[in-house]
Amino acid sequence: MRARCVVAGATAVVLLASAAPAARAQDATDIPEVRFALVFAGRGNAGQLNDRFGHGWMWGFEAGWQPSYLGIAWSVAWSVPRWTAIGLGGSFETTDPMAVDEPLGLTELNLGLRVRWPIARETPRFLLITGGGTMLRSTIPIPPDSSRDYVGPYAGIGVQQLLAGRYMVGFEGRYGMLVNGPQGVTFSLSVAFGSQ
Repeated sequence: MRARCVVAGATAVVLLASAAPAARAQDATDIPEVRFALVFAGRGNAGQLNDRFGHGWMWGFEAGWQPSYLGIAWSVAWSVPRWTAIGLGGSFETTDPMAVDEPLGLTELNLGLRVRWPIARETPRFLLITGGGTMLRSTIPIPPDSSRDYVGPYAGIGVQQLLAGRYMVGFEGRYGMLVNGPQGVTFSLSVAFGSQ
């Protein structure tokens, strides 16, 4: 299941990127430097955490400053309440029928660098490469260290489309934590408002 999610997400990013012609530099004055976004994401847990809890849904806010190809992005996300995810198959429900775990709730803070590279001739579409650090806090102790607090690195790739000069829609696949923490794959959809 996790492998299929990773392949599907990576395929979507590649198809969106390759659907455009060869890259042409965009006029920097036409691209917002500052953005504020609403983010909705699906997370698939990996490793020991996946043995106890399956996939879940998260929402949050993201902001960034991108004066050129290299920028900074930070975000905060929370797992959605269980009752709001009934139509989505639940959120971080236990995958072990014999377990009596409480519902898992997550809060995630991210801070990292973001490379934005133009990939379209006619429309302002960009390839995103991201990497940085994550602080994760859970409502109950979780593997691998039976702790509620973890810090570790993440890496991601995505696509962003600029609309009407100041609005942005993005899709990103991210893997974290890369070492020493509960690992998982997150696919997020963001809708952003930008300004100079």
